[in-house]
Amino acid sequence: MFITSPSMHTRLRTEIDNAIRAGRVSSPITNAEALRLPYLQAVILEGLRIRSPFAGFPFKLVPPEGDTLDGKFVPGGTRVAPGFPAFARSREVFGEDADEFRPERFLEAGEERAGEMRRVVELVFGYGQWG
Repeated sequence: MFITSPSMHTRLRTEIDNAIRAGRVSSPITNAEALRLPYLQAVILEGLRIRSPFAGFPFKLVPPEGDTLDGKFVPGGTRVAPGFPAFARSREVFGEDADEFRPERFLEAGEERAGEMRRVVELVFGYGQWG
């Protein structure tokens, strides 16, 4: 992962050092400033994707009118829980190397695909349907 990859560490350190020299970040760095550092954001997203900080996920209740999940109707009031580890390792979303820690995937993807990947990673915080 990141800590064992000198090239990733060097790339991130260079991005941060360049931002400091250019006066684009303060000390301590603000969230708004951090959001403007693309490789930092990619490393954070990839870290959340590969090693979720949460062991379990809260159940959510399907709305009273019910809903359709993956083509199947689920009655209202049913308790459901996301299978985040499966979403986070989806080859359909993250590519054939989905089991590898590779932050560059977020930078190489087009805007639409990168947005889809971010939305999947944000599920770790309980975002999404019936959020």
